[in-house]
Amino acid sequence: MTPRYLFRILSALGVALTLMVALSSPAAAAPEDESREETAGLAAKSAAGDKPIRLAIVSGCVGNTHNPHRSYSFASVHGDTGCPFATSMIVSINLYRWRWYGKDHLANGYREGYTSYVNGNAKWYCSGVGTYTYRGESYHRAYVNGQAHVAYTANEERFSC
Repeated sequence: MTPRYLFRILSALGVALTLMVALSSPAAAAPEDESREETAGLAAKSAAGDKPIRLAIVSGCVGNTHNPHRSYSFASVHGDTGCPFATSMIVSINLYRWRWYGKDHLANGYREGYTSYVNGNAKWYCSGVGTYTYRGESYHRAYVNGQAHVAYTANEERFSC
């Protein structure tokens, strides 16, 4: 393999990775007016498995990213947001798998509702791809009295597809 050919491959890989990170970044999907949103609950991680993480900014509201799992020929992850006194809620879920170069974004899901609970999922066809560690990340938003409250939860699980 010539150095020129190797340089082209590495350059193309660098561009692809940069685009993948930029497009899967939560900042890319952030709303224009974040000045009113409180972010004290960001970066909360479920260390206890499938236990809900309390949104620290609003008592009584919970967000949860369930364990990624195999469902038939799919890798799947569910996320939910619950708040009994919110006027509306949103959950946005992303499914990744860990590769040698970092997180590989596979799928996303989104659900919003005007009830006290919303549940969404992201799934990716994975039949025959091998064993990987899959990561689910959820962004939770509850609107209470016209103010948005945001939190982030994540969970990982290793399995074969």
